[in-house]
Amino acid sequence: KLLESGHAYRCFCDPKDKDAHKTDFSGYDRHCRDLSEEEIRAHLDAGDAYVIRQRMPLTGTTTYMDLVHGLITFENSELEDQILLKRDGLPTYNFANVVDDHLMAISHVIRGAEYITSAPKHVLLYKFFGWTPPAFLHLPPVMGKDADGKTSKLSKRHGAVNFGDLIDLGYLPEAVTNYVALLGWSPKGTQEIFTMDELIREFSADGLSKSPALFDYQKLDW
Repeated sequence: KLLESGHAYRCFCDPKDKDAHKTDFSGYDRHCRDLSEEEIRAHLDAGDAYVIRQRMPLTGTTTYMDLVHGLITFENSELEDQILLKRDGLPTYNFANVVDDHLMAISHVIRGAEYITSAPKHVLLYKFFGWTPPAFLHLPPVMGKDADGKTSKLSKRHGAVNFGDLIDLGYLPEAVTNYVALLGWSPKGTQEIFTMDELIREFSADGLSKSPALFDYQKLDW
């Protein structure tokens, strides 16, 4: 459907030729974007392998609403013609993600802030298919404190960082759930101790923070 509508195209460039068809920032230079029908047919008749790329608009902007960050706008000229189907016919994450979410009627996509820059590509795919995009919430990472006092994305070097490890250390499941719920989210009022039912009742995206949260073991102990 995307090929027929002109929103995708076949790319016959050889991935082994790593220095060819690269821009200054290592993006694809759209070499195959405007091949004629005759050139495409010649490649297909020769049995040349190809990927299918998304044909990004070259001008204008793409804007989407993020329920945490508000309106986010990207210049279309900054978006690379990403690969949708690989040479072996398997879809890439960015393509399968959109199709899968649509078919499952996903209403809200909640994911890490590292996907903010992927979202305009996804929004354009929804548009090209004529689908309504879901609501997006991009959450900041949880940070840990390094030995030198600096912070970095939470990892094993900061100690026990998964639920099972914390339970093995003796923390109550209810305490871990309560504390994790407060990382990056501020409830209304002064209440800090919540049951699961209370968290479900009180939670609102309005209280989510744009800034990374710091995993504090002293606060968890409390």
